[in-house]
Amino acid sequence: MVVDGVLVFLVRSFFGGAYFLGSFMMIFLVIVYTDVKKKYKNDKPQIIINEDGIESDKVSFWGWENITNETVDFLYGRNASGEHLVYDYPAGQQKLSLGYIETNRAELKNLLKIYRQRNEKKRAHTRKADV
Repeated sequence: MVVDGVLVFLVRSFFGGAYFLGSFMMIFLVIVYTDVKKKYKNDKPQIIINEDGIESDKVSFWGWENITNETVDFLYGRNASGEHLVYDYPAGQQKLSLGYIETNRAELKNLLKIYRQRNEKKRAHTRKADV
């Protein structure tokens, strides 16, 4: 406490008072804020769904041949209430929160159906080509 009082006294005496201290604090806070923002900013897509499969920031890529029971459900719980993309894969079940996604539930269900059908057609085509 005494050191803080002496520092404020010295700043007011030598640098013109509270304006310098306020400016110093603002500069310090801006530097800390930008450093923290860089550290925690994540520009990577949280969920990638395409005709090959599903990948998320939590689970690595899994192809449609390994994914079953994919659906969009509203889950209730203490920590996980809200809409979730839920699917089973060989390592277990994944529940991805959709709270930050701008696509609505019906659109996402339709996309899941379309991508699975495209993948099945693609696999059927490659099986015919192999024969």
